[in-house]
Amino acid sequence: MFCRTPRFMHCRPRTNGVLDPFGILNLAFDANAHSSFPDTDYRHGSGARTKVAERRFAASWSDSSACLWRLRLLSCARRPRAGQGAGGDALLRSKCEAAEVHGKAEAEPDRRKNSMRILITGADGQVGWECQRSLQALGPVHGVRRAQCDLTQPDSIRAMVRHLTPDLIVNAAAYTAVDRAEAEAAVARVVNAEAPAVLAEEAKRLGAAMIHLSTDYVFDGTKPTPYAESDACNPLSVYGRSKRQGEEAILSIGAPAVILRTSWVYAMRGHNFLRTIVRLAREREELRIVDDQWGAPTWARSIAEGIAAIAARAGRERKSVAASFAEHGGIFHMTAGGRTSWHRFAEQILQLLPDSDRRLGALVPIASAEYPTAARRPANSVLDCARLAQHWGVALPSWSDALALAVAG
Repeated sequence: MFCRTPRFMHCRPRTNGVLDPFGILNLAFDANAHSSFPDTDYRHGSGARTKVAERRFAASWSDSSACLWRLRLLSCARRPRAGQGAGGDALLRSKCEAAEVHGKAEAEPDRRKNSMRILITGADGQVGWECQRSLQALGPVHGVRRAQCDLTQPDSIRAMVRHLTPDLIVNAAAYTAVDRAEAEAAVARVVNAEAPAVLAEEAKRLGAAMIHLSTDYVFDGTKPTPYAESDACNPLSVYGRSKRQGEEAILSIGAPAVILRTSWVYAMRGHNFLRTIVRLAREREELRIVDDQWGAPTWARSIAEGIAAIAARAGRERKSVAASFAEHGGIFHMTAGGRTSWHRFAEQILQLLPDSDRRLGALVPIASAEYPTAARRPANSVLDCARLAQHWGVALPSWSDALALAVAG
């Protein structure tokens, strides 16, 4: 998942009736960073390991597709209409059989009938999950979850890409535990820097395009105005450095790629600030939230729709997305419009909740200095997205409008 959640709140025991809410989201760790590929054979050389992993990935993918369609058939069979007799049961069975045939055909679509074949890593994360929906109109989408590919094993990554032979790779997987990364720098580097490099190598080898998600935490936050793509990077944390290393690796490999920096990602699923505030508003009477860190909360669905718009335009303007990215690729900023602080973000969330859904009485603004964390965070991570609009015609909605849509469902 691509949700870099800040540790600036913490649920600690009350002192004089006041809740210290720093670190609430410390468990928002991207499980994609510790996915495991089953039974990979490492007894042979690198090429042999990749071949073994490729065969096993193919078997794993086939099993997953079959399981999906079994679930659809079970869902169909368990919802008979009222008054349905033996004839109705036969009709239901025939519909299920037709659905199974359709499912098998859909699992292996004819590539000649689709504009592009799309691979999404981190498909069980916030942005990856939304991308599976937003990109469907562009061609067959293959969402790969953590159980299907180990991002810490290059051979697993290569096997996945070589089996699926995509035209477009969307890398929405990342190690996102900002504070934990300070103690797990090696793992963060492997997932956030080395794995994207392998994906870029495979994309270049196939002649495929790549879209990679990065972060606002590549900046130190000392600039008083929004950051442009040309501004110097100076990450303050292990997490930020690992993400910057991933950007540099992709650019140095020379794959046709678009790198999208975004910020403060949230959704109505997974671990993120929005869901945590909604939960705590029902459980707590007071919260103290940082009010001196500024950024743009960005809905995962907005990011996914922006990615789809870029891919669609790239496919229209050139003979392939890869050809378009080779000419107009590079780093772009893509966040919601406007800016806010974490405290004001929480205020807006609470305003959108019905009074009956909360018991919270006080939301207290505090300074970052009142509670030190393992990783330093930029005071200002607002990004200038003008280049994205200029090159790709994409501008995301304001953060407050998107938040209202997200909460409304």
